[in-house]
Amino acid sequence: MSSAAVVLGSPSDEEHGRRLRAVAGAVERLAALGATRPASDGPASEGPTPDGPTPGGPAPGGPTPDGPASDGSTPDGPASDGPGEPAALVRRLAAAGRVAVGGDGPWTLWYVPAQDTLAALADGAAPSWGARIDGKQRKALRRIPGAVFHLPYDDGGGALDVFITDWSPFVAACAVAVHPDHEVLAGRDVPPRPCFSGRYVRHPLHGDLLPVWVADWVKPEFGTGGVVVNPAHSAADLEFGREVGLPVRFGLGAAEPTTDPATWLEPPVIKSGRTVRAGRYAGLDHAAAAEAYLRDLQEAGAAEQVAVLAFGRAPLATVTAADAGEPGTLAWHPARRARGLADQGATSGAGGVPVTVRPSPLLIAAAALLGGSGGAPPVVATADAIAGDLLWLRLLVTDLDAALRRGGDGAGRAPVPDTVTVVAKVGSVKDVPAEWLDRTLLVAGRPDEVVPVRGQLADQVARAVGEHESAAARLAGAPSSEPGSGSGDGSGSGRGDDPAAAKAAARTLDALAGGDFATAFAGAAATAKTLRRGGTPGGAEVDAYLRAMHVLFDLPLPAPAAPARAPASRPL
Repeated sequence: MSSAAVVLGSPSDEEHGRRLRAVAGAVERLAALGATRPASDGPASEGPTPDGPTPGGPAPGGPTPDGPASDGSTPDGPASDGPGEPAALVRRLAAAGRVAVGGDGPWTLWYVPAQDTLAALADGAAPSWGARIDGKQRKALRRIPGAVFHLPYDDGGGALDVFITDWSPFVAACAVAVHPDHEVLAGRDVPPRPCFSGRYVRHPLHGDLLPVWVADWVKPEFGTGGVVVNPAHSAADLEFGREVGLPVRFGLGAAEPTTDPATWLEPPVIKSGRTVRAGRYAGLDHAAAAEAYLRDLQEAGAAEQVAVLAFGRAPLATVTAADAGEPGTLAWHPARRARGLADQGATSGAGGVPVTVRPSPLLIAAAALLGGSGGAPPVVATADAIAGDLLWLRLLVTDLDAALRRGGDGAGRAPVPDTVTVVAKVGSVKDVPAEWLDRTLLVAGRPDEVVPVRGQLADQVARAVGEHESAAARLAGAPSSEPGSGSGDGSGSGRGDDPAAAKAAARTLDALAGGDFATAFAGAAATAKTLRRGGTPGGAEVDAYLRAMHVLFDLPLPAPAAPARAPASRPL
């Protein structure tokens, strides 16, 4: 497992940022020792975590449900395209239909989560990232009730799926619109939008031919990425229909129109009136019409009533034309949009241009979780990031893992971090010297707790750190540090590894492994007090003390304490 932590979220203020960084450093030192929570217990949902940007990890800030807060900025320099590298991951995602392109150069590549991935998380079928995290993330996903209609292509090439929320006027639909990266356009250049795709689908209620249009306003993350266009019954569709010249057909109205202009209907008519010009469905009110259409389409195998999940999209990378004479990260045919990224060989011919792909912090974090040969690195996040950056990372890793397995580059379930540590903000700070603030923030309470930080604790930290060098030197060569040495009477003259002392040492190490740094410091401080009084702790206490002081405060770890301890066996 990599010891470099993946850090997510934006701190609320300076103290929160310093706490985040302190926790991040401790988690990284803990991971380097190998004293992590056992994977069988699932990741810790609360606890300390590393903070601040780490090598290969994202900076605080990033995508959010309503559009990423991150500006998509990325590290300088192109991403390499080796196995598991960001550019290769982008191509895998594009092949799976999970990438959308924005802009006209430079371009932004957006990640669009798969409905199956969202559903697995929402239904509790995905591997757990901790109970608290799972619960908050499920609540962040929005369910939109509706239906998916299957509209067969007129050329016999399968069907186009559209998501629809109000199908009461469906009989009058006159067109379909898809986003520019839709699979209907695979292998074709996409001209400026809006444009006609060159393909038609059949209306499943009566067989009319409906043209398939391509429009930037269609959201790839909404439903299936395809929508029905019904200008007479939607203000947005009416505007689009007038822009491109679509017929405005009525399927609902106050009464059947006649040759009398006074009976002619005015658009848009929304969820009101009765069916008009509807053949066998004539005279139904809008609710009954919706029920009848859905029933008939379901019986014909052309529709399912569903509730899709929505969470928006997040930035994957920026793409720019390579500098003159430079090969770039890959060759790409921009007019073929995301589908042109899927196969570098196919895009390197006519029209393919060298481009440089610069990954977003989200993609860098996902590559770190997927790329480690020794297991996924620890993850640290602010509390606000649980339903933002952290959720995006979880979704992306899942979809990337599925894409890699389909491509033969991976196997097994999406990686789950050994630890996910949530860092809460700081309640208040009083009488803490600046030079001791970071260390005191680390041990003031569990990382997920909002805690006050006081000068008295800072004094304890300063004393423990100040005495550590001499204490470590004494312990490194003291024969009395062997198990069983000392009087064991608790008087301060030495107590060795009596059962109580050994149990206290185990509690310290378990707290350390579980991310409870306040409890770990309390245990280390008790050993320091024994040393200060002239006592001789036993081997277990020495081990726990030295490890705790190293993880908490980055103090040197003497060679005898270096071998990694087995992970704690008890969940927090």
